Amino acid sequence: MVGVSTTRTTNQGSTTTPATAPNQGSWLFQNHGKEATGTPTGALSVWGALRDTLVYMLGSTGAKQRERGAELSDANFIMPLMDDPAELPPHRHSPIFHIYVRALLAEGYGLPCWNPAPSDPEAQPKGVVPGDVGTYTAEGGFRRTFNLFDNADVIHKIAQRTQTCIQVSHCNPSPETFTRPGMLPKGEVMVEGASSRKPSYSPPPMDVVYEFRRFPDAPDGAILALTSSADKEETTSLDEMGRYINQHAEAIYRHATTIHPIGKDESLYIVTGCIKSDSWAMAAYRHGMDPRHDTLRLEPVRKAYGGYPPRYKWAEQGSSRAHVGRSDRRCVKDQVLFLLGFKVAFSKPFRNRIEVDLNSRADNSTSPGSGGPDTGDHHDQSSTFGRGSPSGYSLGRGSGGGSASDQAHHTGRNRGCTLSSQPSDSLPQKPKTGCSNDTHDVPCEPSPHSGETYDVEGYHPSDAINALLLQQTGCDIAVCHDDSWRLLLQSCHSLLADNKGTA
Repeated sequence: MVGVSTTRTTNQGSTTTPATAPNQGSWLFQNHGKEATGTPTGALSVWGALRDTLVYMLGSTGAKQRERGAELSDANFIMPLMDDPAELPPHRHSPIFHIYVRALLAEGYGLPCWNPAPSDPEAQPKGVVPGDVGTYTAEGGFRRTFNLFDNADVIHKIAQRTQTCIQVSHCNPSPETFTRPGMLPKGEVMVEGASSRKPSYSPPPMDVVYEFRRFPDAPDGAILALTSSADKEETTSLDEMGRYINQHAEAIYRHATTIHPIGKDESLYIVTGCIKSDSWAMAAYRHGMDPRHDTLRLEPVRKAYGGYPPRYKWAEQGSSRAHVGRSDRRCVKDQVLFLLGFKVAFSKPFRNRIEVDLNSRADNSTSPGSGGPDTGDHHDQSSTFGRGSPSGYSLGRGSGGGSASDQAHHTGRNRGCTLSSQPSDSLPQKPKTGCSNDTHDVPCEPSPHSGETYDVEGYHPSDAINALLLQQTGCDIAVCHDDSWRLLLQSCHSLLADNKGTA
């Protein structure tokens, strides 16, 4: 099940609303241990919208997925961000790297990377690691900005100085990780829309040859061939990271955009796990590939030696787009094939407020006694949030113990809230306050009909989920872990099985 928590407060206090979609998983709206009965209008529509998002994104990666998309379309579920499903862009117009990412999402390992190499090899001797904060695009992959564990103290100080952190005892997330060697073995092949000849390890001693043949009527598809084994590295403190991210979401944004400006529609991606190899081969192709050139052949050029991985080349690639890669380091798996992490999205009003505030701090940094553009020497009322919220990933905006007049001032400004997505069974049954004193939330009224829209690229479910949540709730920040859409995908499969059983 997938849980989404949001905070809505009024002058009479904070309330929460749980909503359940029968036989489809449950939505849990919660805050401060109070629950209001009843099912809000649109709750089922939100579930249907998120489910349809997955169907659209994954629906044309193979025959089975195409059938699923047709079945769910017949159910007249609501498509997010668009009024009419007919307005959806055809997949044949998608860039080739979008096709690859969309096809490999169905494997369920996480967010695929078309460009696995580290963005800064010198600063990333092991490639992407848990705790890395940055941005992700289908074409360029993950671009690291900083590491959450290495910069936790800096982030906490920014949050304290700008008063944008829940008043809890300072506790940084644990940097400990767990590695599962050989998560994906050498010779593993993931393929959509084609048949493959399984590798053979018989002589000669050179590495294996891969051959793929496209199905004549197959839609868009992709291939990932593991020419060496891949390890999975993940954090041992996922819940702890989630709490820290929610408590410091604004400070993380401030720190990241100071290091490298974040695009107006970009979200931050915070890595919690990754599957990495030291060599790989990838290909992607569109529907209508020339039948005279429908065979792809991957051959070894040099076998592994001296700690370096084997080298391959695409001897034949037809009309597909194919490439290969490997690590330049000995005995190091730094090529990331799949990512798992938190996607953190920010509303347009929030971005505008922070930009104005950072510019103001920069202008004041030259004055005597100024501590710099983001030292937070004055109380940033426009960005105070999250105090008095329950533990877990559910956070609202609040005042932390300021005066009644301060709280009234915040109420009048009508700021948004923070919400997040996570498995609902991992939320506490009786949420406890996340602060160390008895404070109250500042009233906050999200604006579901504010008219704001959020543009997303149609390849990452977390982007679509966050955009939908920001649009429908009017909150400032939305947080979604990749496990959320992976569980949604499982729910779609269960629903389809139920539908077939009753047909």
